[in-house]
Order: sequence, then C-alpha cells, then structure tokens
Amino acid sequence: AGLALKSQLEANFASLNTQIIDYCKGMILKAYESEERVICETAANVISLILYRGGLNIWPGILEFLIEKLGSENDFIIYSAVKAI
Repeated sequence: AGLALKSQLEANFASLNTQIIDYCKGMILKAYESEERVICETAANVISLILYRGGLNIWPGILEFLIEKLGSENDFIIYSAVKAI
C-alpha cells in the first residue's frame, strides 16, 4: 500500500488538493512508527517525495520530527530518519 501511495503521489502530486496531501502526511507519520522495517522505510521514502515535490514549506515541523527520531532506540526509525533527511 505504501509503494502504491508513493507511485500515486509521484504521478499526481501537482493535481492533488491540500486536504488529500495533509491526510497522506498524517497516515505516513503513523506508518513511520511501525516496528516493521519495510513500512518504516517506505514511510521515509514518501516523506522524501512529498518534500521534494512540495518543498519544506508544505510540511511544517517534519524536519524537527525526523531529527527527534534520530534519538530513537529503534534502529529502523533512526535509519529511516537519516534516509528521509
């Protein structure tokens, strides 16, 4: 599902309204906390895509969120934060 979301965002980002992007951002943050590595890594990839397509202004607080995750005890979360940054 995460890879399908990433593909859809890549293909349609410019035409998506803010509410859809905001909903996706909320779901991605929840997925980021997953104990499963593939889910956490996919969430990081989607975060990177949104920031690439929309710029930092589209997601206030995301850098602080990712920097905070660098202090996690979960290696997947740390790796994914570095990857997203």
